[in-house]
Amino acid sequence: MDLFSLLARNAHKFPEKEALVCGERRHTWSQLYQRVEALAGAMSYRGIEKGDKVALLLDNSDYFIEIHFAVARLGAIGVPLNYRLAGDELAYILNNSDSKMLFYGSTFEKAVEHIRTRILKIESSIQVGNAGGPYDQMFAEGRISPPVLVEGTDPNLVLYTSGTTGRPKGAVLTHDNSIWNALNMVIDARIEPEDRGIVIPPLYHSAAINCWMLPHVFVGAALVIENTFNPVELPKRLIEEKITNMFLVPAMYNFLLQVPGIETFNLSFVRLLGTGASIMPVELKQKVHKLFANAGIIDVYGLTEAGPGVTILKAKDAFRKEGSVGRALSTLEVRVVDPNGREVGIGEVGEIIARGPTIMKEYYQLPEATATALREGWLYTGDLARMDEEGFLYVVDRKKDMIISGGENIYPAEVEAVLYQHAKILDAAVIGYPDAQWGESICALIVVRPGETLTPEEVVEFTKGKLAGYKKPRQVVFVEALPRNPSGKVLKTVLRQEYGNRV
Repeated sequence: MDLFSLLARNAHKFPEKEALVCGERRHTWSQLYQRVEALAGAMSYRGIEKGDKVALLLDNSDYFIEIHFAVARLGAIGVPLNYRLAGDELAYILNNSDSKMLFYGSTFEKAVEHIRTRILKIESSIQVGNAGGPYDQMFAEGRISPPVLVEGTDPNLVLYTSGTTGRPKGAVLTHDNSIWNALNMVIDARIEPEDRGIVIPPLYHSAAINCWMLPHVFVGAALVIENTFNPVELPKRLIEEKITNMFLVPAMYNFLLQVPGIETFNLSFVRLLGTGASIMPVELKQKVHKLFANAGIIDVYGLTEAGPGVTILKAKDAFRKEGSVGRALSTLEVRVVDPNGREVGIGEVGEIIARGPTIMKEYYQLPEATATALREGWLYTGDLARMDEEGFLYVVDRKKDMIISGGENIYPAEVEAVLYQHAKILDAAVIGYPDAQWGESICALIVVRPGETLTPEEVVEFTKGKLAGYKKPRQVVFVEALPRNPSGKVLKTVLRQEYGNRV
């Protein structure tokens, strides 16, 4: 099975059923299939063959979906680009990935022109989004691509990591990796053919493309693609399109809850809410559950190298296992191990490792990094966690984010969970900073809710009785916003660079 076969099957089973909605554009499964075939033919005519890399510099749109499946139809390999990256970063990924063709949105025309002389491996670049433009013209050519034998073990995507430490690495995912990831979500999140899912997080990220978009395609459920996250307009959009399934990172849910009058909307038709990228504080989860009274909330933990899904906290356990990211998805195994690779005891902290059919094939052209991450079939995630007696996982932090103060290990996520309980705190992040006496001490960076005031002393006082003395913040810095990567994770590296040596 390959990705394109999913689309072909849906066109056969549900030809007149609505498949894709983006703005005013609507496609049935049959129409989408025909457009993908036409696009693949035009790409083949321009020299794209099996194994070639095709880069996508696009906002969320139906165009992204069309190109993604056309690439799969040809046995080529998609390279989705983070459009928030600077020119040098985009040029590096395009060159490092050996991309041969580039599709780019009209809004990124200047960015592409800026780097055009540095992306010498790109043989053709096609602008997308202008009516009657180069992209639209490809559909009018009437080209037909010859059949291509695509195996499940063939590469499907090269997804570049965020690159918060050093150069980004390209995680190579096969068709099997993506399809098994989608199947896991269908089984464990219970996505159904009658559902209508909305895609809001960026599709160049593994969670949006493989954990949300693809599972809906797998079962033939309709997808509504949103260009941007607009919390004010989102409730109306959910009602207009009768959305049943939605995935947002915790920060997005937080912004949605700030919309004036949000509680007046009847959102009872939403049945499934997904979240991931960071732990959703229980107070936020309770507020979300109150707003979407009939929706179950699932938490998904994962990373690009895992396809990305690793564990899921199902809706039935959402409030029974507070702070947990759940248990391994259906086709995966998960363990928590010490530095020597031995499993730790119940409740002890160790590194998460995982294996199964969703785990990446390799890092592109990085054999040493691949050997470090993949050992004897296991992916070493670099995330620290503990496991309870029922097998539920509790992520405590990234290895690199751990703070050691006076010889004690401090996990920032634990401190942040307490700070989120404060009614006046909208967002929070904890980092370590050099301390001559203790080695490191704790700095809390706080975003205060609009209209509220807060002092550093009040923040520290709030943590008393909730945290051990050595875990309390020694410094409190108020900021307007926290830097986040496209998946919603706070960029601790950026915070350490900006605040770590000057608090």
